[in-house]
Amino acid sequence: MEFRVPSDLHFLDSMHGSLVVHLGAGMSHDYFAIFTSADGGQTWQRVLDPNSDAPVMACYKSGLAFTSPEIGWLSGDCPGLMPSLFFFNTADGGTNWSAVNLPAPTGKPANYFNQESVGCGISSFDYTASNTLALSVRCRNLDNDTRQAWLYITRDSGASWSQQPLPLFFGRLWVDNPNEAVFVGSLSQDAGTGGALFHTLNGGQEWNQLTSTGWTGAPDFIDMQNGWVVAENGATKALVHTINGGITWEEIKPVIGPR
Repeated sequence: MEFRVPSDLHFLDSMHGSLVVHLGAGMSHDYFAIFTSADGGQTWQRVLDPNSDAPVMACYKSGLAFTSPEIGWLSGDCPGLMPSLFFFNTADGGTNWSAVNLPAPTGKPANYFNQESVGCGISSFDYTASNTLALSVRCRNLDNDTRQAWLYITRDSGASWSQQPLPLFFGRLWVDNPNEAVFVGSLSQDAGTGGALFHTLNGGQEWNQLTSTGWTGAPDFIDMQNGWVVAENGATKALVHTINGGITWEEIKPVIGPR
């Protein structure tokens, strides 16, 4: 073990939880262990050992989530380092993992994710619930440097998937349910270029731009009306809040109380 870095602490319900602990890296590998709990976190069991020769030890891990106590999902974000999408599924609580072949985006060839000229990665799991998972897939064509991104959703533990393009390549999602989501995005990775905020009511089939922004950031809402973003514009950051679903935003400034 080179280090111990926990991540992806997730509870499916009040009893069943999972945790990733990163333990080493090198040669395009991210060595890690998976722990699960069935008693609300009082005790934990290591179900995957970093000494395993499983293919899941490759690639930087971008997400772990369970949609039932037995069915779990593991994603990676290492576009260009491997000729396929890093996406795995377990049906035994995390001990054994099998590669998942997502259907190609609409308009793309069936082998799109396996083309050597295309680098794809799953940047995040955006929503998890019983039998339901939403995730963001981003791809870059290495020949012409074009980029595209999609929102994939399954409502039946991976038996079928819907996919819709995201309005912009760079950005972050907050998903309230498989139909409603907020997306804060930008045309550039540079936070100083500003961005825009979008809303969908039908799982990404249509995106309505609510407003342009002078910033980008990860949205965090408690419902479809009330949310926050740690807004970034270059080196400047601010906490902003909306009470009308993102149409308008107000900066929240810290208040220093008496000493």
